[in-house]
Amino acid sequence: MDKTCPSCSSTFTCRVDQIELCNCTKLNLEKGVREYIKTTYGNCLCFDCLKKINDKFSLLSVSKTIE
Repeated sequence: MDKTCPSCSSTFTCRVDQIELCNCTKLNLEKGVREYIKTTYGNCLCFDCLKKINDKFSLLSVSKTIE
C-alpha cells in the first residue's frame, strides 16, 4: 500500500501486509522510537525519516550515557 510520509511528504510503500518486509523491521529502532512516531505522526514513516529519528534517539542515548 502506498502512503505519504507525514514527516517529509515523500511516497513510500507500507508493508503492513508483510510486516517482515516493512521499513521499521530494517532498522533496530531505539527504545521509545515507535512510541514517539505513534504520538507525533500517528502513522508510518518512510525509511529515511525512520533512520533520521532513530539516529537522533541513538545520539540522545549515547549523550545520556556519557553524562
